[in-house]
Amino acid sequence: MEIQNYLKTFRKRTGITLSDMSEIIGVDTGNLSKIESGQREPNLKVILGYCSILKIPIERLFKNQYTQLIKECYENVSVLKERILNAMETPNISHRIILLDVVIDRLADLKTTYEK
Repeated sequence: MEIQNYLKTFRKRTGITLSDMSEIIGVDTGNLSKIESGQREPNLKVILGYCSILKIPIERLFKNQYTQLIKECYENVSVLKERILNAMETPNISHRIILLDVVIDRLADLKTTYEK
């Protein structure tokens, strides 16, 4: 299911009309209708508006993309850490490695959470 379908589904479940939602978010009703029908991509204002108003965790909207993004970021940070360790010429290398390890741990936790 695409993000737009989730927006529409969640909005309808709460009983909020399209026109009320558009007024609350500050987006033209016609544009919001096009977003919900998949004719347009939602912008950040719309996504955050729906998430805030309808109490939708943002990860839920992006569940298909979220898992892939976490995986890509995990792979990228691992490669970056390896490259830095191999070069051993970066200033403050120990601080960078510690920060990268923190990122790796966070991403590993997210991977575990969203792979279930």
